[in-house]
Amino acid sequence: MNQLLSVPETSSVALPSPLHPRQRILAAALALFMHRGLLAVTMADLATYLGMSKKTLYKWFASKTALVCAMMNAYTDYFREELNKQSTYSHTAVEELLTLYAWLQEEQGHMHQQVFQELKLYFPEGWELWQDHCSTFLCNHIRNNLRWGILQGLYHPNLNVELLSRLWLLEMSIGQGAYPPQSTWELEPLEVQQTLLTHFMIGIMTPAGASLVRRLQEIPSEPTSALY
Repeated sequence: MNQLLSVPETSSVALPSPLHPRQRILAAALALFMHRGLLAVTMADLATYLGMSKKTLYKWFASKTALVCAMMNAYTDYFREELNKQSTYSHTAVEELLTLYAWLQEEQGHMHQQVFQELKLYFPEGWELWQDHCSTFLCNHIRNNLRWGILQGLYHPNLNVELLSRLWLLEMSIGQGAYPPQSTWELEPLEVQQTLLTHFMIGIMTPAGASLVRRLQEIPSEPTSALY
């Protein structure tokens, strides 16, 4: 297979292979576009990967922009489902936030470095969908986590929840290479993001929260980076 279209089996953004052509196309688009980049993979490449004609591909999606927008809708659904699952299995706000950090690090490790920058520059409709997801669901997720941590005595009681939830989103966006353009940074965006988010977490913790972080990080199965 063409190296361009070779997608590692470990790519977490790929959906299960469904039978319906539209879902097959979306699953392939998630795997290829996210891993190789939006500009590197053409509609012809995608059709070849799927073993279908371009005519069949365009039957389901009239343009690459339409496909990218549908892909982003599918990705935000996947993102939402994953975070809701994390919330269900987390016993504390600290555990939920650590799990989110580890998942984001793994997720972005599978992605092409500039996929979100390409989305912003060349597919503004898809970028708007992602921004809407971040400013509504994801911001609310962080907001709820902060309130939960305050109630549990794990986060400082006088936190400005609204401000910090938006600050968290800004720090996360740096790891996506979208703010500012990568060429202006001497450090890798993901390294900058990890540093900022780590300091964010340290800043909101009470001594009880910090102690819980240390205990959780002593568990061998925890994939999170050391914060304390």
